[in-house]
Amino acid sequence: MPGDTRVDLKAAARALEVKNTRLMPFEEAETISGYPPGGTPTVGHKTRMRVVLDEELTRSETFFCGGGSRDMLLELKAKDILRLTEAIVAGISLKG
Repeated sequence: MPGDTRVDLKAAARALEVKNTRLMPFEEAETISGYPPGGTPTVGHKTRMRVVLDEELTRSETFFCGGGSRDMLLELKAKDILRLTEAIVAGISLKG
């Protein structure tokens, strides 16, 4: 997700072809991803999961995401994220 947007949960559910989605509670997030909320990178999760990349992010060559802790960032190429995660690209962001 771009940093200035929120996720459209209904659009995310459509992209994942599921009935509905929800945000994961902070307590569960670190257990599943291996990283603290606010520091979770787009790649390298402890548990393999499906990734949805907002289509706006594919318009940039690189972007920044969590770097494994709350005080680090990681710059990644969109094409590498798509290759490493086999991400689904979809419009899932809400502005404002």
